Amino acid sequence: MRICSNEPCIVLLTEKDTWLRVNGKEPISLKANHMAILACENNVIDISSLNSVLVIQVS
Repeated sequence: MRICSNEPCIVLLTEKDTWLRVNGKEPISLKANHMAILACENNVIDISSLNSVLVIQVS
């Protein structure tokens, strides 16, 4: 799943192990039951699956 947003950041809450990639760089692994805050404005974020991830956009 690809996220492109004009919002300043997003919060990801993971239920299962998930990976993400920002602007095509090396993938980052997020373990199950973790939270990550990412700068979203002017970035392209690819997430392995949204079935196990809650995404919250913060303005």
